[in-house]
Amino acid sequence: MTRFIESEAEHAHLGGLLDRIEAGVVAYEEWEIDVRSFGTAAELQESLREILPNGPAPVTVTPVNLPRLRGAAAGPTLFERHRGRRARDGRVEVERRYFGGVPRSAGDPASEWYVSGADAPRAFTMSLSADGAEVRGFAADHCFHLDDVDDRGRGAGEGSGEVSWFGIGFSGLPSVLVIPAHRSRLQVHLDHDGAYIAFTARDAEDRGSELAREQAYDERWAHWLNDDVLLGQRELDEAQRRVEADLDAVMANRGEQ
Repeated sequence: MTRFIESEAEHAHLGGLLDRIEAGVVAYEEWEIDVRSFGTAAELQESLREILPNGPAPVTVTPVNLPRLRGAAAGPTLFERHRGRRARDGRVEVERRYFGGVPRSAGDPASEWYVSGADAPRAFTMSLSADGAEVRGFAADHCFHLDDVDDRGRGAGEGSGEVSWFGIGFSGLPSVLVIPAHRSRLQVHLDHDGAYIAFTARDAEDRGSELAREQAYDERWAHWLNDDVLLGQRELDEAQRRVEADLDAVMANRGEQ
């Protein structure tokens, strides 16, 4: 069973739909998956393949033994940035660069996984573009290379215990997003009639807070955002007073810091 939340897609808005039809693009969809609800890599892979059944490269999800992966490395296990393409002879070419600021917590690296040393969020992303059934290009940020994960990090023992880390990738490509199973949400983006697929991994609690703020905003301003509602002068004046009071509170709080 697929366990995901489908986000509001651009094609739900008439203006966006017409713009995309004019550009010759029909399919545009977004989903959001709470990774915490999956007990095994096989379950998560099944759900992702339900979402993307006709993708140019099958989605793969494998259990990752992060302590083994880190312990086998001669130096720090560095996040990588990949930019690649498939050459005319069929070979996959990839440019690899490295990020600093690897999580160093020995006890719970998941607590630092999505945050850099400067407390800025890390962008865990992976995407591919295709021409028909053929992959043309791909990119990933804060990923690992498949060879390293295969050599050092496989074998988390799904059948014998709890899986703490998942490795997400595309069959035939070298990029793997390694994410903590119990702290992650995954956003899936499909565009250009399925010729472009992208994943973004987020900290589940941070994303949950963001969604709660978005919902609160929508509930507060839904009346104002409805084009069919004509606002009266009294309502406009009251809203202006509320906004000014909120702004004064923010400025006062900054002055106290």
